[in-house]
Amino acid sequence: AMRLVLGLILWLCLAWPVAAEPWDNLASPLFRHLTVDHGLPYPIVMSVAQDADGFMWFGTPGGLARWDGYRMLVFRHDNQNPGSLPENIVPTLLVDERGTLWMGTVSGLVARYDGTRFITYRHEGSGLGRLRDLASDGNGGVWAAGQFGLAHLDLDTGLWRYDDADAGDVSSLLRDRSGALWLGAPAGLVRRQPDTARFELVSMPEEAGRLTVTALFEDQAGLLWFGTSTGRVGTVDPLSGTARLIEALGPSGQQVTSIVEPRPGVLWISELGGGIRELLVGSGTVHSFRHDPTLRDGLADDTIMAMTVDRSGLVWAVGRGGVDSHNPRTDGIAT
Repeated sequence: AMRLVLGLILWLCLAWPVAAEPWDNLASPLFRHLTVDHGLPYPIVMSVAQDADGFMWFGTPGGLARWDGYRMLVFRHDNQNPGSLPENIVPTLLVDERGTLWMGTVSGLVARYDGTRFITYRHEGSGLGRLRDLASDGNGGVWAAGQFGLAHLDLDTGLWRYDDADAGDVSSLLRDRSGALWLGAPAGLVRRQPDTARFELVSMPEEAGRLTVTALFEDQAGLLWFGTSTGRVGTVDPLSGTARLIEALGPSGQQVTSIVEPRPGVLWISELGGGIRELLVGSGTVHSFRHDPTLRDGLADDTIMAMTVDRSGLVWAVGRGGVDSHNPRTDGIAT
């Protein structure tokens, strides 16, 4: 563990130049890049998570990679090893509140890593189809959303139970701090309150029309945020339970893939092809970070598939350009 911590610290010291002038709010933040040159098994990265030991995990179309600040360790499927990765295409990663790493594969297999091997939980019948998202159930098990619906895995029994949420092709899942389960779906936003089995559709503003919710996030203050297939972003009022759209973030035409909070009151919203938009929640100010081929330390690509903020505060963004990371505390600017 100490070697891991020292490795990450050393890597950060090498990665972050001296902070730029704070007045340059419109410039692109500095990003450090990880690519196949650093050991990634594939140029594109689909998912990202940090486990309880501080390792960063990256799911790719060519296997699963673990980064310790020094080197990349790659896990792949091996037909001769039942404890290997069940499939090499890993679009979904989750670390639950116990620190357990879960993954979902392209054909709908779900597995967890116990530190030495991958334990795969196979569905009976047709399964979930292409896996979209995973969420912890708070009891060691997981909810899984796929193109064929929603299912729950009980960790004690190892059995799957299909849930009739009647939400269609669920693209995003979130279990909030109260225990409520949220689903992003073609019909919009669906919620199941704790200790009930009933799913209810969250009412959207009438002028919004039909919105397909593709990303969900709960901020540090407990407010639920959602992103849509057209780039709209909104919140759910905790008292009325109704949704409202953020006017400062108009429709970009690009699908929102992830929302994170690098600092309290600051949100980053990633898109498929639209780079990253930064929202200063208090003022409604929006900044846009896009790939610029003239900037060596800028965003590697505008197609971002997932983001996370690690325990040290680094923002990790993964996608078509591999892995980008940014340290908000340095406020470094790409030049």
